[in-house]
Amino acid sequence: MAGIIAKYPLALAYYQQLADEPPEDCFIVSAASKGHPSVVRSWYDLEKGKVINQQLVNFWHFEDFLRAKFPTFHSRLRKFYNRFGPVVASRIVFRWQANLVYWLLKPLEFVARVLVAASSR
Repeated sequence: MAGIIAKYPLALAYYQQLADEPPEDCFIVSAASKGHPSVVRSWYDLEKGKVINQQLVNFWHFEDFLRAKFPTFHSRLRKFYNRFGPVVASRIVFRWQANLVYWLLKPLEFVARVLVAASSR
């Protein structure tokens, strides 16, 4: 019990440093990558300066594919996602929610991977 009491000021100081709002560049897939690392298989990318996972990388490739092959559709989809992505992402506050979103995105990720692979042939 004394250990918990002794660590309380440190925990409080850390808590007070947390942002009140999610980062502006945090979208649904980025939020999902912040689940339990053993579930979402995430890692910290030093080059990007943030937590990522393979799902996020796959969606980045898919966006590149859309931008190259269907620029008008990509532009419209990006505008929609820029509007609603951060709103949805801001509601993913617990790791279990991020895990759930990660698994819910798996079918879409599969389709994205198939389309990207088919276009590279």
